[in-house]
Amino acid sequence: MKRIKILLTGSNPNAKKNVAGIGTVIKVLEKNTNIEPITIPVGRSSGEKRGVSWIISLLKKKIEVKSIIKNNKIDVGHINTCMNPPALLRDYYILKQVRKHGIKTILHIHGGKYLFKKTKNIFLKYIIDRMLVKSDLIIVLSEYEKEHFPYNISKTKIEVLKNCIDTKQIPNHLPNSQKANIIYMGRIVESKGIEDLCIALKLLAEKKIDFHFNLCGSGPLQTKIVEQLKSIIPEKFTFHGIVSGDKKWSLLSQSEIFILPSRWGEGLPMALLEAMALGKCAVVTNDASMKMIIKDRQNGILVKKHNPDDIFKKLKELLTTKDIPNEVGQRAKKYFQNNFSLKEYYHGINNLYNRLLN
Repeated sequence: MKRIKILLTGSNPNAKKNVAGIGTVIKVLEKNTNIEPITIPVGRSSGEKRGVSWIISLLKKKIEVKSIIKNNKIDVGHINTCMNPPALLRDYYILKQVRKHGIKTILHIHGGKYLFKKTKNIFLKYIIDRMLVKSDLIIVLSEYEKEHFPYNISKTKIEVLKNCIDTKQIPNHLPNSQKANIIYMGRIVESKGIEDLCIALKLLAEKKIDFHFNLCGSGPLQTKIVEQLKSIIPEKFTFHGIVSGDKKWSLLSQSEIFILPSRWGEGLPMALLEAMALGKCAVVTNDASMKMIIKDRQNGILVKKHNPDDIFKKLKELLTTKDIPNEVGQRAKKYFQNNFSLKEYYHGINNLYNRLLN
């Protein structure tokens, strides 16, 4: 059976260069045995600053896309983006190039600032409108995102495909969970609520509550946050930078609590799914699609956005109550096993590819 040739664009799937969850999605998509993927990593590497070099790289990507299309019979262009200005600007020109050659196009949206609210910037409004109109199909990550999508586009053009992870990548032998270990894995940026978390951790330390915090990732606030944590909880903090492979799974396995107190811009975080797959107690806000899978005190703990005091209170309860983290974590693991199937994920995306081509 001939495999469908898919042009995949999105964050670099090399976890050593990029901490964004879209890169993990790309890795999952690449393993789809029904397709022949041609992947073009776009966007900045973690830690790379925007500037002249970033603009030059955008121009190079546009040329690269044009060359690949010219030399390959692409069936579908699958553009993974988020609703943030830099990503939209970058992916607009890629989508435009793909559509220029008459190739069917999927716009796969992974959260972002303008997922649920419209921008007031006229130029950005134009770009978003053109991308939505020119795409043959739009993928969002939950029914909630589809229902609350604020743009004037037919709902029949929007399909839901929940993220999924490849559990075969989880090592067979992992260290046991250690009491009072808290882990954050992701981009170190304002939207993730990392500054709220720092305040909450300081309050925990002041109350003499036992814990250790592992920070994994990188981003524009990295230097500030790392220095701050070294100052306020020096004996209770370890910074690991970008982690991947066995080290990532080992650190996650050793942790009792996974935390992601996002303020805005989430989709359906891959790190959250990884934590649930290992039976960890996840502490998150109800941002975007997280509200569709985390039910407070059942398979996770919900905290309020922009609220360090609420984060502190919930963490304090988990750290001082013996059984709650494990019980919540085990229910999270069961929920993941019952609701996230890689086989169903591939079945869903292959149906969408075939629908476009037929």
